[in-house]
Amino acid sequence: MANQTNSKVPAIRLTGFSGEWEEKPIGEILSETKRAIVLEDNQQYELVTVKRRNGGVVSRGHLWGREILVKNYSQLQTGDFLISKRQVVHGATGIVPAELNQAIVSNEYLVAVGNNEIATEFLTILASLPDMRKKFFLSSYGVDIEKLFFDADDWKKRNITIPGIAEQTKIGEYFRDMDSLIELHQRKLDRQVALKNAMLQKMFPKSGATTPEIRFKGFTVDADRKLTS
Repeated sequence: MANQTNSKVPAIRLTGFSGEWEEKPIGEILSETKRAIVLEDNQQYELVTVKRRNGGVVSRGHLWGREILVKNYSQLQTGDFLISKRQVVHGATGIVPAELNQAIVSNEYLVAVGNNEIATEFLTILASLPDMRKKFFLSSYGVDIEKLFFDADDWKKRNITIPGIAEQTKIGEYFRDMDSLIELHQRKLDRQVALKNAMLQKMFPKSGATTPEIRFKGFTVDADRKLTS
């Protein structure tokens, strides 16, 4: 990575890239889309939601069309940028993954698609940054933080600074690799915690017993049992 000091380039930059990032209105690189769908009573549909704190787009399960009382729904496609209009200030945004292609959402969500100037992974990273969170907040209105409503038209007028698509792709790959490494270490940590909890159960005598189920070699005498007041 290379260090930069100019205000329109990052402080740390991947090697091989130079020049200023470009400032553009959000509405120039993202556009709102609506794929209205007619819900059939005897067909099942998968519904989704967006988790807070950039937790991503996840399934809410399946419902029959007749079970969905409000019929104003849109269909999603892989790569759509999904925003919860009432939870966006809490980081409820995400990219629709391939396994949720053709799932549906109500008009409580904004569905946006990017043009050839924005990479999906890079957009996900941008949405998690404090600067974008601030833009989401400034483009929301209401008196209760839990009930703010998102003004998409205002948000689309705000500017963001982005590099070329090649650099966006490399940045996305870099953080994807980092996330994979974190996930790997988290799984190792989870296994160690599970092992510790199991050994705590087995290396101490159970109620009424004087020897543990597992003990270190060289120790065979029963543990003393003493009453405690």
